[in-house]
Amino acid sequence: MFQAAMHPKDILVVPQPVARCAYCWYVLNPLLPYPESWSSTICPVHDTWTRAQLATRRARRMTERARAQA
Repeated sequence: MFQAAMHPKDILVVPQPVARCAYCWYVLNPLLPYPESWSSTICPVHDTWTRAQLATRRARRMTERARAQA
């Protein structure tokens, strides 16, 4: 059984959840696992959200590396 990598309280709540979006699913159904038979679809809002998080982490890593080299 697949377990969410984050708790539903940490997931961005979108105005129009998409039932098959892996992130929306955990907000709509916090006690149910994401169906294994479904492919991991991500709605456009959560796609943008995860890409922004990734960019933030990447920028933070680059800043830390630059400080370490200085």
